[in-house]
Amino acid sequence: MYHDLTTDAVRAAQLVNYFSAAGMAIMIADYLHTLPQEVRLVWPTKMSIPKLIFLLVRYGNFLFAALVYLYALTPAPVLSSDGCRKMFIVIGILEVSLSTFGEAIIYIRVWAFAGCDRKVLYILASIFLVLDVISFSFLGKYVTSVEVFQAAPSTHLTCVCIGDDSVMVSVVYGIMVVSVVGLMAIMVGFGIYRYQEMGIRSAYGGLLAQFYRDGIIYFVMLLVLNVLNIAIHVVGKHGFQYLLVKTQIYLHGMIAVRMVLHLRAYAEKDRYITLDSPGVAQSALVGFVMPEERIEVVPQSEITDREVSRSTLVAFP
Repeated sequence: MYHDLTTDAVRAAQLVNYFSAAGMAIMIADYLHTLPQEVRLVWPTKMSIPKLIFLLVRYGNFLFAALVYLYALTPAPVLSSDGCRKMFIVIGILEVSLSTFGEAIIYIRVWAFAGCDRKVLYILASIFLVLDVISFSFLGKYVTSVEVFQAAPSTHLTCVCIGDDSVMVSVVYGIMVVSVVGLMAIMVGFGIYRYQEMGIRSAYGGLLAQFYRDGIIYFVMLLVLNVLNIAIHVVGKHGFQYLLVKTQIYLHGMIAVRMVLHLRAYAEKDRYITLDSPGVAQSALVGFVMPEERIEVVPQSEITDREVSRSTLVAFP
């Protein structure tokens, strides 16, 4: 069954598709650019939860792009109205799932930066689960509030979504903003208080400082993306509110992937990590840097007898 669209709705859908196609192109270019680093820094490592999340974000984006292509970008319609609706539901679930996996990376980083403290783990895991349950519940309400149809051939579109209940989507992005701001506050707090005596400010070139700086940059970029999407959903009408939804998923995944690769590349340069306790070693290396056999952990008492670069991490509990 075809559905008639207004001129504004057709223009909005076409513009959304253009932005989505641009996001796909950027994602593919970024993948080709970072693939050599992934092969060198990620593939040789043992499987772990952080590595699994990395791979889910990395290649989940390609699955997402393929489904979006079938849903909106095919030259000739390949889905019926029922197929369009089912695809819409799958894409919506995948959108939230990929965002969740990307945020999981930063949750693990914050926990690592906090010293792999068990209490912090419980608090972060609780926050993560509560926010995700709320996000998926609002997504479910949104999916049931809109209608999805096969577009008429004259529109040169494949599937169209009819509905203007963008409040639900704005709430999901608002939850992401709360999560990002909260995590940034926690990480900054630990950076100022817990690691102040370690000299994180003076050890500007150290792995721990790199861990801290990358995390803050990641927070800020995610915050900007989410706030921008909320603003577009508030002021956008006739379908224009979906302008950056797909693009954000691609950018979110790219940021998360580059953050992990950047940290691993930095750790590869610093083979020596001086530590006084194994717990801090886990904090610095929890799945995001190079495998243990490529990094030498040196006790503080031996540091005077070794040649260590200026950027070596010196961490004291």
